[in-house]
Amino acid sequence: MAFVDTTGSGPAIVAGDFNATEDSPQVRALTDKWVDTYRAANPGDEGWTCCIDNLARGPTEAMEERIDYVFLVPQAGQGYKVRSAQRVLDQPFQVSGGWQWASDHVGLLTAIEIEQ
Repeated sequence: MAFVDTTGSGPAIVAGDFNATEDSPQVRALTDKWVDTYRAANPGDEGWTCCIDNLARGPTEAMEERIDYVFLVPQAGQGYKVRSAQRVLDQPFQVSGGWQWASDHVGLLTAIEIEQ
């Protein structure tokens, strides 16, 4: 947080695998200052992003936790709107002889509008 707060002059995006759930002290500290874009766009959805234990499993493989985030770090005095946020690559694809997941995590795709 200190690095992001002291660099740059505009809004920022911070994204990745934080290995922490929404109710953890670490993520709560971030959401006190930053916008969790997935939660802003999907307040009632669990939004699980992790983890596929066997990448060759089929579409019945279940996600178990939400530890991946796209945060918007807004700039004071500048408006924004989270237009959408969705999970992507959240299903395996068929390959010869079975299934293949793209990763052990699903991706997140967020559209944000920054007012000039």
